[in-house]
Amino acid sequence: MVVVVLIAFGLAVSYASSLKAYLRQRDALNALEVQIEQLQSGNAITRDQIKRFGDPNYIKILAHQQLGYVMPGEIAYTALDAKGNKINPQAQLDNQSSVGVQQAPTAWWTTVQASIYAAGHPTAPTPAANLNH
Repeated sequence: MVVVVLIAFGLAVSYASSLKAYLRQRDALNALEVQIEQLQSGNAITRDQIKRFGDPNYIKILAHQQLGYVMPGEIAYTALDAKGNKINPQAQLDNQSSVGVQQAPTAWWTTVQASIYAAGHPTAPTPAANLNH
């Protein structure tokens, strides 16, 4: 009986180490598959960029935006701040908190309803308004 228990224990230990190695390799394989998917999506983006660089209109847009080139007959303007430095428009637009609070758009029927209510309930004229006439 003791021999059978020792043999079973030995088999369990050997299978446990093999199972542990198998699980480690499977995790490594899954990580590599995720990395392959990321690299393939990166390759697709790069292929799209290469196709865009083959388009002469895209090159003109890049030259205009990034290098400030203009076509013959066009006039280029440069915005300067109070100190005479060139204003970077991207730096101005990135900070949305400086733009101010934006209100959510209202539905057109809300404006119509408010207009109808205001037409039926006119405001009383103020005494100062009567003095001007």
